[in-house]
Order: sequence, then structure tokens, then C-alpha cells
Amino acid sequence: MFSESESSAGGVADRPMVSICIPTYNQVEFLPAAVESALAQDFPALEVVISENLSTDGTAAYLAGLRDPRLRIVTPQRHLTMSDNWRFCVDQSRGHYFAILSSDDILLPGFAKKLAAALEAHPDAAFVYCALQTINEHGDLIGVVRHVGGGFFRQGKEDVKRFLVGPGAPLPGILFVRKAYDAVGGFRSWSMLGDWDVLLRLLQFGGVAYDDEILAQYRRWSNAERDNRFLTHIEESCRIYEETMVDVVQRWPKLAGAVLRARSTKARSFAIAAGSRPKSEFRDAARLVRKIDNSARVRTLLWLSGIRWPVPLMRASLWAESALRQTIKKLLYAS
Repeated sequence: MFSESESSAGGVADRPMVSICIPTYNQVEFLPAAVESALAQDFPALEVVISENLSTDGTAAYLAGLRDPRLRIVTPQRHLTMSDNWRFCVDQSRGHYFAILSSDDILLPGFAKKLAAALEAHPDAAFVYCALQTINEHGDLIGVVRHVGGGFFRQGKEDVKRFLVGPGAPLPGILFVRKAYDAVGGFRSWSMLGDWDVLLRLLQFGGVAYDDEILAQYRRWSNAERDNRFLTHIEESCRIYEETMVDVVQRWPKLAGAVLRARSTKARSFAIAAGSRPKSEFRDAARLVRKIDNSARVRTLLWLSGIRWPVPLMRASLWAESALRQTIKKLLYAS
């Protein structure tokens, strides 16, 4: 998997095969579990790089007490946005492959070894990802993100449709190929959707592999936490469709219809969710939603959301659909 010249006698790579990059800001409550899960990986050619984004909560004091030859701590000159901190952390790392581990997420045993092996087996892949568990703020298990049908390798053109409505692969479960990442220009400046943007660009460069083993835990925050960024989410989704998706369609013109359908699906979801927002915010949300899709169907949903009466029913319907999908997957995997 890696040559002898790439590893030192102590197991620390001169040029590590895998870098685990941990960008962090004000999450000292969760950071130790993330760091410990990275350092616990049974993989000799490994480095862990932590980008301390000028936290104010005691993170620096915790990091000052860490001692491990595989660990490096870097600090930007100024506070960075989320995806800029991802980029900064990756730029400081050296591995042929790298992962972005948010400081509130956790890697499970085998993540580095098994995903690096998958990339070695599929040299055309731009990234590989795994099944993972979802946990809440308290660490309780709340679900599983997993495909039905087992692992696979697909060319970007074969798999890109799954990425037209969202990232398609949760960030903590991904191992990236640095050569591919550099070729597409890396992470760009986003507040929320930098992972979706870079994955769409990587799929135009190479293929994607999937390992069906659960190798990471992804923390999903409460609705209250996500609601604080609702308008940003819509605004950046609009930017994805107006910028990144244009490149996708230019490369694969036959996907134009699928992109239009994805825009409609995304806009309908936002239109329903907007109904629970304050009136002042609803107006801004409606304007942004219409930029994604201004069809009669979406305008009708916005009107219904604006009068508020059917919103609980529509939201319950979306929740029930998601719960049904989880139940079906559990039954299929149990059989």
C-alpha cells in the first residue's frame, strides 16, 4: 500500500499516506473524542493535522497538552469561514489521501486502513466514502447513512445524479485523493456547502468508490441549530445551481433535465420549510427559493407556506417519508 521510503522507523511517514485533517472552532466539548478517534487509527503512514481557528473556549489549552509525534497543530492568521478552514487545514497536510474530520464527529476503527485500500484498488477514484452512523448532540445513536446493495465503484458520470440535490456523501465518511483535489482547485469559499461544491467538481475528474462498512459517526445537530442558518443554506444552494451545476451540464449536456428536476425538488423542500420561519425571514426565503425554481408548483407551495395552515401537515409528510426510508433499509439489512 505504501513504500518503505514513505515511513520512518517510528511509524511516522516522511510523506504520510493518509492525513486526517481536523478543522476546529469552539468545540472543546467534542474535540477530544474526534482527536482520539483519529490517533487510534491502526495505520502506520498517518498524520493528524488540527487547524485551530482562533477558538475562545479553551481549545488552545486542550491542544497544548497533547503529545503525539503524528500530530501537528496549525493556526490561521485570522478566523476563517468553515470551508476556508477546511482548505487551510488540507493545505498544511501532506498525505497522498486525506479526510476532513469535523471536530464534533468521530472515526471508527478501520477507517483509514480500509478506505485507503479501496483507493489503492481503484486508481481512477477521486474519493471513497463509507457507511456511517448519525448521532445527536448528546452522542446518542439516531440513524444510519447507508446504501442498499453494498459497496461499489462507479465513474463520476454514472453516479453524479445522486449528488444533484445534495452532497450525496457525508463529509466525515470521505477519504479524498489529493491529486484529484488539487486538480479541481480544492475547497472554495462557502459558509455551509463547500463539501457539495467540491464533490460535484471531483465527480467530473474521476470516479467514486463506496465501502459499505460503518466506519464513522456523523453528528446531526437539532433543528434549532440548523434553523439559524436557514437563509444561508438556501442562498448557497442557489449558488450551487447557478455556478457549479453549470459546469456539470456543460460536461454532460444530457444531465440538463436531471439538474432541472433536482432544482425543483430542492426548491419544494425549502418552500415547505420556509413556512415555519418568521414572516420577515419568510419573505427573504421565498425570494431565494424562486431563484432556484420559479415554477407554478413552487410558487403555489410558497403561497401555502405563507398562509401557514398546511405547513405542519407538509412537514409531517416529509418526516414520514424519511422515517420510512430508514425503516426499509433496516429491514433489508436485517434480512
